[in-house]
Parts: sequence; structure tokens; C-alpha cells
Amino acid sequence: MSAMPAQSLPLEVLNNTIGALEAGGMIACVFMGIVTIQVYYYYSRFPNDHVALKSMVAFIWICELGHSICISHAIYFVTVVSWSDPQILIVPPKTLSTAILFSALSTPLIQSFLAYRIKGVGRTWTITIICWLLSVVRSIMAIISFAAGINMVSLQIYLKNWEWSILATTVIGAANDLLIAVSLIWVLLRQRDMTTSKSTLTIIDTLIRWTLQTGLLTSMGGILMMILFLVMRDNFIWLSVFTFLAKLYSNSLMAVLNGRESLREKGGTVVELYPTSGYTADSTFDERINNRQHVESEIAFMDTGRKRSSSGEPGSVDHTAAIVISREVNIS
Repeated sequence: MSAMPAQSLPLEVLNNTIGALEAGGMIACVFMGIVTIQVYYYYSRFPNDHVALKSMVAFIWICELGHSICISHAIYFVTVVSWSDPQILIVPPKTLSTAILFSALSTPLIQSFLAYRIKGVGRTWTITIICWLLSVVRSIMAIISFAAGINMVSLQIYLKNWEWSILATTVIGAANDLLIAVSLIWVLLRQRDMTTSKSTLTIIDTLIRWTLQTGLLTSMGGILMMILFLVMRDNFIWLSVFTFLAKLYSNSLMAVLNGRESLREKGGTVVELYPTSGYTADSTFDERINNRQHVESEIAFMDTGRKRSSSGEPGSVDHTAAIVISREVNIS
């Protein structure tokens, strides 16, 4: 980068650096507003959710707030405080690197929660544990990128020395998103083959559609960032995707949690979803219905975290969870 003042830099340079960062920051602010509205809606509509679930939502929102503050400060510092100093394009503000830390805390947690649904429906830990391990590795890679970024002497040297950690973070994240989405769709399709209830089929089809939308959205975001990093690492266009990528995850999570309201409306009177392990498409109705109470407990947890007993009072619930709800089983 030449030593001329920022005002004299070619327009193309400004568009690909400061302009790209500003554009990504504006998108991130919009997504932050959306996730804030979703969090407010969640707490107002699902007050009986388990305390662990509500705490996770609060933690993720705090991480997103910290991420947004860091991105906003970095943009302000580049465009206002250091506007006449082209050195800022060589050594970005430390808050830009700090945003990586908040992303490293929130994104793997969201992926882990979404992966847990596979166990809830499919009754198997194998894929869930694999996804959890990938989430942990992704978090470690992101923290390494953060630590190196805080101490960078120039962006060019940083990208040369730590390219592997940035690529590992994006590749593992995108692969994990695809694995979660494909696995969940697979177990839902198996459940779909075992029911003839129209209301249940409607719910399962809705869940499959949501899984495709949220899983593809986050994975494509990671893939886009990786491609831009590989072909245009000398500008800030790939960084513009980073500024809002974490918001895609948090909005996907809140869409899953708040979507239970519309699922309840589609659920009719009874929703039956049976564990795939132990049953086949040829299992008799009696064999399936014998496990009804256990299935209803699973369904109830993901709705509000509590299950009403026969007397109408809230009762305890098995915290191994499926993702389908029943209006009769659980009344919020």
C-alpha cells in the first residue's frame, strides 16, 4: 500500500477495503437488530423453557453484542479516527481481531445445540459427538486466529503466517453445518416413513424445509468467505462476510427456537414422533404406542422444557429431546 493519504487512494482501493468493510458492517447491524427482536420474542413467548436453554440464548446475544461493538468500533476507527492514515489498511484495529473471539465463543455453541437435535430424533450419539468435536476444533482454530491477530504487525504477514487457521475455521465450520443439516434431514425422513398422520407429516416436512434453509445459509456463508479469502485476500471483501457471518448462526438458532410457535399451530391435536432406533417401517402400532410416554417427554422438552402431568401441574421431563411438539402433550 502506498504512503499517500487515504483521501488520495484510488477509488477501487477504497471500494475493496473501507467500502467492503462498511457494507459488511451495515449488514451485520441489520442482522443484530433482527436477532435482538427474536431474542425478545423468545423470552416473551417461552418463559417456561429450561434455564439452561434460556441462559444459552442470553450468552449468545451477549456475544453477538460484543461482536457488533467490535465491528462498529473497527469501522469507525478506519473511516473517522484514522481516515488520513493509510497505515490503517496495513494494520487494522485490534477490535477487528477481537470480534473473532466473540465468534469463536458463540458459533460453536450454536452448532453444538443444533447437533444435539440429531440425537434427540435419531436416538444415536455418534453423529452428534462428531459434530461436537468439529465445533470444538473450529473454536480452537478461531481462538488461534484471534490471538495471532491481536499481535499482528501487518495484515499481509498475518495472512501469510496464519492462513491455515483462517481456512481451517471456515472449512470446518461449513463442513459441520452441512453434516448437521444432512444428518437431521436423514433422521427426519426415516421418521416420516413411519407415520401416516397428516399433521405429523406436515410438521416433519416443515422441519426438513427449515433445516435445509438454515443449514445451507450458514454453510454457504462460510464457503463464500473461504472462496473470497483464497482469491482476494489482499482486500477486505472476505472480511465483509466475516462481519455478519456469526449473525447468520444466531438468527438460525433463534428461528429454530421461535419456530415452535408455528409448529404448535400446525400440530393438530396429537403429534407422534417415534425414535428410529428399535423400530422399523414394519413395526406395529402397538409396538410404537408402548413407547408413547417416553416420546411425549422428548417432545415436551423442546417445546418449553416442562411437561404437564395428568393433574395439570408442571412436571419433570426427560432432557433428551426431540424437536417436534404436540399441543396436547405440552400446553404453554
